[in-house]
Amino acid sequence: MALVISKRYGTTLSGIVWEILPSLLLWGALVALGVVYVSSHVMAVKMGYELSALEQQNQKLEREHAMLKLELTTLKSPTRLEKLAKEQGGMGIPTPGSVIRLEPL
Repeated sequence: MALVISKRYGTTLSGIVWEILPSLLLWGALVALGVVYVSSHVMAVKMGYELSALEQQNQKLEREHAMLKLELTTLKSPTRLEKLAKEQGGMGIPTPGSVIRLEPL
């Protein structure tokens, strides 16, 4: 026998639950949908910040790469290499007769 809440109206606990249950389920679904929406929005914002940080890092690395390419070009310059060979290696343009030509075997 069902528990009678009010003798005046003849309402039972199970009757009240069955009347309230659909609206509770609807509200629960709406709350769950809201939580999913907010969490996905938070994740999108977080990914945006991470993307921005990675783009800044990429720009920094590209600038560094360009500087290193310029430095490499400068270091490989024939004029610079010739100057180093003369100053540090004691090299110079050979005088006539100082070059000995070897014949292949």
